[in-house]
Amino acid sequence: MDSINNELKISIREPEETDIPFFFTTWLHGLYYGNSWFNAIDKDVFYEKYHEVLKLLLGRSSLRVACMEDEPDVILGYSVFTDTTLHWVFVKKAWRKLGIAKRLIPQDINTVSHLTKLGKALKPKDWKFNPFL
Repeated sequence: MDSINNELKISIREPEETDIPFFFTTWLHGLYYGNSWFNAIDKDVFYEKYHEVLKLLLGRSSLRVACMEDEPDVILGYSVFTDTTLHWVFVKKAWRKLGIAKRLIPQDINTVSHLTKLGKALKPKDWKFNPFL
């Protein structure tokens, strides 16, 4: 585990099998409600079909999980990436603006494959958006 901030006692760890449902739930919900193009799709259809997309993507990507150091089962956020492409980063609302997302994202990222309204506002200008990866 890598400690982010000694005062907050937050660590970065590898994902565990028990984390997977949280990844699916937050990613599907965040993408559906955070992007007007996706929420134009029938909700049940989107959740069913995009769940399959995420299953494939999670199976071939690297993940990092931010958690409480003394309670590693308490997930504060996570990132999903492949090489220099960030597929998704999520931090619980109460834990935002503490630098957790920056710690979850590898330094060499230059492309994103998924964007929400919030993600678009936070994405560095030199990063490319490519949803076809």
